[in-house]
Amino acid sequence: MRHPSPRSSQPAPLPSLTEVQRNPAILTGLSLTALVDLRRQISHLLAALDAVFCQAMTQARTLDPPAAAAPDRLLTPEVAAARFAVTTR
Repeated sequence: MRHPSPRSSQPAPLPSLTEVQRNPAILTGLSLTALVDLRRQISHLLAALDAVFCQAMTQARTLDPPAAAAPDRLLTPEVAAARFAVTTR
């Protein structure tokens, strides 16, 4: 009867996201379980980043509202003709 080696029963240590960022090639040697764990970490990090980003955008809009636009103005035919260098009939 063959027993599994102690090496195969121990999962490989999961690299940190910093390690993966420095050397993406280490992803190719990881197990499916390790890849799923890394994706889970990235998903949580992305959700936290999105929440802070949206909150910051909302605060920026509240603190610095857009300037009021000037009201629309209709041009008379004479003013429009002068602006576009054409003549009126």
